[in-house]
Amino acid sequence: MSSRINLEVAFVTFHDDNFLGSNVVDRNPATFVLTTGGFPHEITVNTRASSAKFSKITLTLDDVKDIVLEKKGIDEADYQIIAERTLQRGGGDEKRGKRTQVEVLEFDPEQAGKNIRHLRLRILSGYSDFAGIYNIDAYGEESLQQLAVLESKPEVNL
Repeated sequence: MSSRINLEVAFVTFHDDNFLGSNVVDRNPATFVLTTGGFPHEITVNTRASSAKFSKITLTLDDVKDIVLEKKGIDEADYQIIAERTLQRGGGDEKRGKRTQVEVLEFDPEQAGKNIRHLRLRILSGYSDFAGIYNIDAYGEESLQQLAVLESKPEVNL
């Protein structure tokens, strides 16, 4: 059974105190982050569990043109590309300047979606100098093993 996977932001290549990176995983459609000028940019999100089997990832973006989505497992050294897209410019309500793009990516949870701990969204180009990232949402099945237990390394004092 597929359910929402809990994600947390680990890294962004842009920063604005008014647009926190955590906005992209807070499940609030009114919050977002705005990239700084120029490209490329990236944002990395991690699962809260040690890994997950992803069946679907939904990206809600604004004025983004070219993207690459990559994955990495907990024991893997390098990211692997799981999707590359050139997005159409969003339509939306032109009076309000809204051009939201929704990209739904589906994966076989036993193949490309298997054992993912880290997702990296690379925005290679946009339709303007700035791009908005409203939401990164994932569905699938999380491992029952929590990361805090998996990565603990107790010290031994003699």
